[in-house]
Amino acid sequence: MNSLSELGSLVGLSGPVSPPESLSLKRADGGHLHAQRWSKAGPPVLLLHGGGQSSQTWTLCAMLLKDDYQCVALDLRGHGDSDWADDYSIPAHVEDIGRAMAQLGWSGAHLVGMSLGGVVAAHYALSNGKPATRSLALVDVAPGVSFSDISKLREFMGADTVTQGVDALVAEARRLGAHQSDAELHYRYASLTLRTKSGAWRWKRDERKPVDYAHILNHIELLREKASSFDCPCLIARGGRSRILSDKAATEFADLCTRASVVTIERAGHSVQEDNPIRLTHELRRFWKELDE
Repeated sequence: MNSLSELGSLVGLSGPVSPPESLSLKRADGGHLHAQRWSKAGPPVLLLHGGGQSSQTWTLCAMLLKDDYQCVALDLRGHGDSDWADDYSIPAHVEDIGRAMAQLGWSGAHLVGMSLGGVVAAHYALSNGKPATRSLALVDVAPGVSFSDISKLREFMGADTVTQGVDALVAEARRLGAHQSDAELHYRYASLTLRTKSGAWRWKRDERKPVDYAHILNHIELLREKASSFDCPCLIARGGRSRILSDKAATEFADLCTRASVVTIERAGHSVQEDNPIRLTHELRRFWKELDE
């Protein structure tokens, strides 16, 4: 059984799972954006990961959706197999999204973004850019988030453990309370790391300068001011165990929007798509069903 088939079995899929198609898209600055296309039929869905993650964080969700939706998971600039850049501002990411969807030949798409990816997706939706946003799903992000509560994650992602390789990262994640299977954790950290020619391990993401959290948080809070401007349906999916986005903050933001609702995904922390992909995809299907009919 290949690794994807083994992962698929964890979410109830039987039989072999074919790997996604690797795509190379272009940014406005000439840089390369990497994406994984899981299927070519059905309503288009663009999946955007959180800071420090990659497109492969969406693998389990994409497996569950690919028979009915045209799923593409994108590596944001400076993440995964996409090129690094000098500009990591939210507007730069937003421009990348529009160009990526245009190169895919889409006239519109359902956008699903977790954490940083959600901020980017929301600002793209507000830009009224083309291709159009058919719907927006924000995964554990909205005004009122408390990123101070991810200090342990920041320490882990910046720790020297990565230099010891994937097995060491899995062991450390397990020590910190990760509940995923070894197969899931190995897949996650293998996708986020690489081994250099010297034999040393490092994170794939661009670490040449610190993440500008103030800039990101400012753009999250801007969403509160512009909530009434969202003209597409919006779903806020928060993790039931999340310490990043409270039910109160999610509900208050939804109440400011014209067409927004909140769902809580039980048995999930901040990385909802990895913690409980079955429940998240169930809620996404329910959300999209009426829109696509």
